Amino acid sequence: MSLYNDASLAMIPSAVKDGKLYSIRPSDGSGDFTFSRGSNLAATRVDVNGLIEKGRENLLLQSNQFDTTWATLNASVTSGQSGYDGTNDAWAFTDNNATNIHSLAQYGKWTSSVCTGSIYVKAGSLSKFYVSNGSSGIGVFFNLSNGSVEGVTGAVIAQSITSVGGDWYRLSVTIQSAGTFLIGAYQTFVSGNYNASINYTGTGTGTIYIQDAQLEVGLVATDYIETTTTTAVSGITEDLPRLDYSGGASCPSLLLEPTRTNINANSEIITAVVGTNVSVNNTTSPDGYLNATKLIEDTSTGVHLTGFGGNLGGSVDSSVYSVSIFAKGAGRTRFQMFDNNQSIHGLTNFDLSNGTIISGSGKIEPYLNGWYRCIIFPSKSTSITANLQVRIISSGTTTSYTGNGTDGLFLWGKQIESNASYPSSYIPTYGSAVTRSQDVSYVSSATSLIGQTQGTLFVEGRIDGQESYNRRLLTISDGGTANKIEIFNPSNSLNIKTAGTVSTVTQFEIQSGDILTIGDTFKVAVAYAQNDFVMYINGTQIGTDSSGNIPTTNKINLGRGDNNFNAESPINQALLFKTRLTNGELAALTTL
Repeated sequence: MSLYNDASLAMIPSAVKDGKLYSIRPSDGSGDFTFSRGSNLAATRVDVNGLIEKGRENLLLQSNQFDTTWATLNASVTSGQSGYDGTNDAWAFTDNNATNIHSLAQYGKWTSSVCTGSIYVKAGSLSKFYVSNGSSGIGVFFNLSNGSVEGVTGAVIAQSITSVGGDWYRLSVTIQSAGTFLIGAYQTFVSGNYNASINYTGTGTGTIYIQDAQLEVGLVATDYIETTTTTAVSGITEDLPRLDYSGGASCPSLLLEPTRTNINANSEIITAVVGTNVSVNNTTSPDGYLNATKLIEDTSTGVHLTGFGGNLGGSVDSSVYSVSIFAKGAGRTRFQMFDNNQSIHGLTNFDLSNGTIISGSGKIEPYLNGWYRCIIFPSKSTSITANLQVRIISSGTTTSYTGNGTDGLFLWGKQIESNASYPSSYIPTYGSAVTRSQDVSYVSSATSLIGQTQGTLFVEGRIDGQESYNRRLLTISDGGTANKIEIFNPSNSLNIKTAGTVSTVTQFEIQSGDILTIGDTFKVAVAYAQNDFVMYINGTQIGTDSSGNIPTTNKINLGRGDNNFNAESPINQALLFKTRLTNGELAALTTL
């Protein structure tokens, strides 16, 4: 512990806020890392419960203030009513005596993405309520007297009515169509006729109780997020450092990844293609919500499969792709994943009963509750158009058989990444490709924390991915790439590299060799003084150098000095010392 007390900087992932990663030492905030990633909610992590956590946003304004942003149509609203949550935050929605629609609206809130609208509702003298897109006539009509869906108009993806106690229900509707978020009372559902269904002659006293409206991208209604004059977010927000618990870890690591794009436009929409049917929102997915699809074999004789929804990429190139999907057995436990040029790329057979690959190449990674992430790495050339498919196996490796109409697979979370020799963390998409920007974490103006004539860098972490170019783990620099000392890995080794500019660039490396196994934890320390550099990995001295120069540095990066981070490398801790630790101290510090 005395070595930790001697550190000028100690970062052990534990406390974060949007845009900030806190260091344990120093305690005055001068060692806290500035953190940025981008302007969207594309990043995810595995949380302390082992679930994939996303960023969430309520797109409605004044989500429980129905007399403000909301347009009332032949109705009035009264606050201060007893709510589903024990508060007096509910509202009475009362119709007037017009022969027309009796509704509340927020215009232009449904987007072109897959979105779910929800609201808590309780019957008063009225007992029927709808949630709809008023622009397109897509809607669901709910009967609160018996907790049922009375009817559906238009292309509804999913709907639900869930009792939350005290005669309150949460209603939810999932669609993909831009337009007006329209909710209101009705009297009679007219099959196939949206306009006729929402029009009726009011009494002027008909009342129903409402509370907490939400509109969000995704297939299900998640925990309510209250909004005021702006939208509100929760979960993994755009610049929040990701403390990740992958693999069942009891302590988190800081997840740092490069820019990646999921080019699959609808990652959670699974469609029936050949010999299959689908049941949407059938079981709980790896994110803990009821939004996984069951792919069900029909009773035909032949193959039973689904597709990824299009070819690899938007144009033909020679990229290597990482293709993944989360899968769980649902009567069947084996499937093939391949593209339609399997004669070139081959196919991979997965066994979900024990988390193994029967044949072919790829990876399979365990998640909670019997889920696995199944991964293949197809490539393209100018003569190949690859169409990705998932095909159910009945037994052994048999894919052509007579289905029983009930068995199949649970599927969720499709991802296609180009120029990717390993899969990055899940990037959800709901109508178009989504890019997650690189994680950038640094301490600027850090001269007081960095030894200028001698010092030590230490990192504990894990190398999860492999790329053909270098990945920086910890760097001290002048903010560029010419003056730096850094710890990085070109494959499954760890190196020290230093470069300094006076009139010319001097540079050297100490190579560790291929001594690490992908996925294993490592501890690496680099100590430096003029003409005296040494590197230790996992308690062993890897190399020394007696000719290295010490560049002038004032910035600390998790990544490279110019903020370019190229690979997935969860970091458990990072330390800096302003002295060159002794070889004995380095051995002790890096022993696993």
